[in-house]
Amino acid sequence: MRASRSHDPRAHTRAPTGRRRRLPRVPHHVSRGEVTEGKVDLTGYCMGARLAVLAAGMFPDRIGAVGGFHGGPLVTDSPDGPHLAAENITAEIYFAHAGKDAHMTPEHVAQFDKALDDASVRHRTETYEGVEHGFTQSDTAAYDAAADARHYRELLALFDRNLR
Repeated sequence: MRASRSHDPRAHTRAPTGRRRRLPRVPHHVSRGEVTEGKVDLTGYCMGARLAVLAAGMFPDRIGAVGGFHGGPLVTDSPDGPHLAAENITAEIYFAHAGKDAHMTPEHVAQFDKALDDASVRHRTETYEGVEHGFTQSDTAAYDAAADARHYRELLALFDRNLR
């Protein structure tokens, strides 16, 4: 079976800088019959968390919440960095950062929080101290069972607030 590509013109959207950026499958997935009307919630791990923030900024009418875990990089010097998408986000955001993560230093976390604060985005971010990037991945040395259980509790609470 051949994979199909979405030719939906909404698949190409404007990044915060006005440059075109492609998140190829978001419009396709949210328009499928299996997906209910209204907003959907996104979960992202590592680079997926970065993409979830960008999607929330590009599709504010469809994204209700974003849960991001050991995500990064969320703050960059690039003119289309994820933190710059905050001005368009209407979703609630929860992020759990790893205490040991070179891609999301305490300074990056503070910059990300400031961008969300400045844009009046409903959000909560936490740093899970002592854990490494990848703490939810049970097949890696970074796995931390307590942090993984905590992330699931927070994710389910986020969904409970936003999917009802």
